[in-house]
Amino acid sequence: EIMPSLVGSEMCIRDSYVPDRYRTRNLPLLIQRGFFDEDEFHFTIPNNYNVEAVPENTSITNKFGEYAINTKINENEIIFTRKLLIKKGNYSKDEYEEYRSFRKEISKFDSSIIILKKQN
Repeated sequence: EIMPSLVGSEMCIRDSYVPDRYRTRNLPLLIQRGFFDEDEFHFTIPNNYNVEAVPENTSITNKFGEYAINTKINENEIIFTRKLLIKKGNYSKDEYEEYRSFRKEISKFDSSIIILKKQN
């Protein structure tokens, strides 16, 4: 679940799902149901605030799916878009760590923050 939050002058969007790590995996990876999530958030930049930092635009594509985030700043508005496609499929047990790394990378980018700083 992605939760936009406002803490002080920081806005955060977080998705922390990363599959469990197994020292020895015995079974193949089965993704029974693929899915596609697309989210768009609009943040109004308050008067007397400047945009200090935004997430880096990023795109990842591999056999497990696709992920992209994009941040645009238009005058007094920040538009943040996020797309995630997870493909259904059967993968060998040896591919599990690669899938886990993909989800870990998504979690890292979803933990990026937008920082607004009040002007003096």
